[in-house]
Amino acid sequence: MAAVTATNMGMNMSTKRTFRVAMLGLTETEQRVLKSIARISSSRASNYEFVDHTSASHNDVVIVDGDSPQALQSWRSTPHQEPAVFVGSTELEGEKCLKRPIMGARLLVLLDEITSKQPRPAAETSLPRAPEIPADGRGAVKSLALVVDDSPTVRKHIEQGLAPFGLKVHFAETGEEALDRLASASYDIVFLDVVLPGIDGYAVCKAIKKDREMKATPVIMLTGKSSTFDRIKGSLAGCDTYLTKPVEYELFQNVVKKYIGASLGVMPALTNA
Repeated sequence: MAAVTATNMGMNMSTKRTFRVAMLGLTETEQRVLKSIARISSSRASNYEFVDHTSASHNDVVIVDGDSPQALQSWRSTPHQEPAVFVGSTELEGEKCLKRPIMGARLLVLLDEITSKQPRPAAETSLPRAPEIPADGRGAVKSLALVVDDSPTVRKHIEQGLAPFGLKVHFAETGEEALDRLASASYDIVFLDVVLPGIDGYAVCKAIKKDREMKATPVIMLTGKSSTFDRIKGSLAGCDTYLTKPVEYELFQNVVKKYIGASLGVMPALTNA
């Protein structure tokens, strides 16, 4: 069966649905892969939130490790109504299965097939975005920056570079953590390292630029590489500026002024980044 999309379901992207998918017995690596697939695919009509089976009070689907006797026993001994997908080295007769390694495209098709048969709530709205952080009791909004880099030194240097602008700064050390941050807060600017543990910076940038509400957020990619190929790859990912580390202080200041200077009440830089 073809994947269910906003077009063939006859609905607008503003009516996206989110389904809770519990994971039972999967390895930590597989859990990270599933969560990454969900985040990168967040622009789809059907969104999937992957959670641990023990922490979920209500699930729409459960993914069970079919190679784990403990997981299978836990699934069979627990009362449940939600459908299950079994992941393993062999297929279980009469069950919906995925062979290892888990392929993201196949998983999404299977989940779409299952959830398309579930009744639609009477009224649906898009997932709420987290409220912006007020700067003080007067209700003013403080500009917020996200710095994504696995180097503590780089994170500290960027924080110091942003200090004169009075921005509030959040940090992430991995691509997955960055996507978590982006899903829970609204940022005015993102500084994004290319080489990250797990999902790389290019994939995170693509996810930002594909999101209807985040795509206007300036993304400044940071890297130790300076080749033309890397700059082209950054441009294709949708980044607004590509800076080579270590970044010269004045250039860094000009970039901040250029992209969010107006919201900070400072004049934008005249030089091009």
